[in-house]
Amino acid sequence: MSGLIDDVVDLARSLLGGGIALDRQRDRGIEATIAQVIEEMRVGHPDRAIEALFDLPHAVDLEHSRIAQMFSNLLENAVTYGAHDRPITIQAIIADGHFTLSIVNGGSRSARCHGAPVPAVLSREVQPSVQGLGLGLFIASRIAEAHGGTLRVESNAKQTKFTFRMPMQ
Repeated sequence: MSGLIDDVVDLARSLLGGGIALDRQRDRGIEATIAQVIEEMRVGHPDRAIEALFDLPHAVDLEHSRIAQMFSNLLENAVTYGAHDRPITIQAIIADGHFTLSIVNGGSRSARCHGAPVPAVLSREVQPSVQGLGLGLFIASRIAEAHGGTLRVESNAKQTKFTFRMPMQ
């Protein structure tokens, strides 16, 4: 419930032009933060297979709580709308001067964007627009933007993939 309240507060700030505030932390790795969100999701959805691959050789300058919030929203979307007989795959890497976090889930009705299933073939940036877009995805896109990054969605009949990518600073 507190997550929903936080999302509504973030929505209000965003709509009033305040944006998402960040308190960046460069002194600790992001792997533990991502792993904690995955573990919480596994506890809440023990029937769902979630696989994770990390290649994070050093810390990233970001706000851990905001990335956890964004990641939790995206992972919840994957658990809710993905095919239950296929695993959700998480990848977090640092490569080519960027931090990239992706969530892939199977199935043709894998994700919801703008209030409807993602079309059969789609690759685009998730644009912040509260009208018709799920609150979690809206907040996720604003968190990505606040970090100087992008949030993209790619979908086809086999899978949906959300990718957050931000430059290393």
